[in-house]
Amino acid sequence: MLENKEKQILKEFRKLVKQEIRRQDIKAPVFSIQCDYKTKKLKINYSFSKYKGLNKYEEKVYTKKQKDFYLKNITLYNKEKFIKKLPYFIQKINKKINEDSKKSLANDKESIIYWYKIYTTSLKRFNNRTIKESSLRGDKESVGSLILYCEKYDKKMLDIWEWPKKGTKCIKKYMSFKQSHKFENNKPWSNSTVSSHYQRIRAFFNWLSFKNELYPSNVVGRLDFKQEKKQIKVFKNDEILKIKDFIEKNKTKRQWRWFIEILVVMLETGLKISTVCKLELKNINIKSKSINIRPSDNGAIKNVVFSLTDYCWTLISNLILNNNNSLRDDKKLIFHNSFYRNKRNKISKEKVLIENLNKGFSENGFRKKFKKMISLLGLSYNLTPQACRHYYALEMLKNTKGDIGLVSRKTGISTKILDEKYMVLLDIKREEKQFNLFSSEIAETKTKTKRLKGGGVSVPFMITREMFRELISMGYSKEELNNMSSEKAHKILTSS
Repeated sequence: MLENKEKQILKEFRKLVKQEIRRQDIKAPVFSIQCDYKTKKLKINYSFSKYKGLNKYEEKVYTKKQKDFYLKNITLYNKEKFIKKLPYFIQKINKKINEDSKKSLANDKESIIYWYKIYTTSLKRFNNRTIKESSLRGDKESVGSLILYCEKYDKKMLDIWEWPKKGTKCIKKYMSFKQSHKFENNKPWSNSTVSSHYQRIRAFFNWLSFKNELYPSNVVGRLDFKQEKKQIKVFKNDEILKIKDFIEKNKTKRQWRWFIEILVVMLETGLKISTVCKLELKNINIKSKSINIRPSDNGAIKNVVFSLTDYCWTLISNLILNNNNSLRDDKKLIFHNSFYRNKRNKISKEKVLIENLNKGFSENGFRKKFKKMISLLGLSYNLTPQACRHYYALEMLKNTKGDIGLVSRKTGISTKILDEKYMVLLDIKREEKQFNLFSSEIAETKTKTKRLKGGGVSVPFMITREMFRELISMGYSKEELNNMSSEKAHKILTSS
């Protein structure tokens, strides 16, 4: 530390410099004169705007950074020399402030952290396509974990220009590390987890190439990580019966009512929990007692109509209808936040209604309640709310004799996944018959007739009411039936 006498000299020195700046009318930045307590040499402490990155509104954010400018051969006792060179020193500081600010911006653009912040905060990427919040969270976890690894074990890889040279080697090393160490959940990464994170990391570098024309494409592409094929978790026959019995017994109970209302809609429509929690009154058609919504985020899939049974409609009617059977206009969401909880007074066992018309139930809240039901009924511990969607898809495949295209359009599940993961669970035989153009049977073929429910017989020149009802029960929508020919409808019914 400086001695008291030296501190007094420094104080007077600072005062003199301020007076001189005013006297010479020099435009000077904010700075402070300091002294090294060992060598007694002077240094100028100044601050510059360091670029920090972009915020969620894609605006540049800066922070103040302190830096020292050491003066050569000027000590605490060289007042006259310093004052004489004061204009030069101030000019030098201004130049350094400008250079440091520009350098921070340039260096940041070469940092993987800079691009990571943009990637995980921007809701639009390729062709202005909107990214879901859940996707951003997944990307943040995958790329963020890679950055933490680089900061700790390989700092050179924080420079984006190192990746075209050593990216493949780094990724393999990183994945190997993740599979051989225990982390927060005390589990090393599985093959499936590795594959999932790799896909997100690869997408990040592909986006980086898209944003920066000079950056090469496919930097970490063509790597093969084994992915474990997992079977879908579905309800067994006895389990679905237990759930049905549970719904009937608890549908009016305060503890379970809101959960059962959502559960029944999920079982009858096969929609995801995230979609059901966000269902709005505008998706409801009172006349047809149906829900009109897009079942998947895939833009190629159009809105689909899900007809609700009288049981389901009665169960949720209080959530969507007024006393005069008109659509409610006091809220937006179908499943608004409404539940009972214990009073804060621990002595009282009375429950209080908590209701918020402007807020819906969370996905996690439903999942916790679902797990509670699974535990209560003694069902398979690994079942999740997604099992409702699997159940719906399987039942629809049964009813349509394995019509994968129709089920895909209805559920939003790709035909590939339906074929690979769902059809293997069903005992549906699809025969391949040889087509013989010159067979005499073709010329003499007559349309098969079938007695329908209600006594109607084919061949019709239009789809009858009885046929319409049967096709609806098989999972076909009204829109599909309106565009279907009577011959095709008849063929479907006679082959079932």
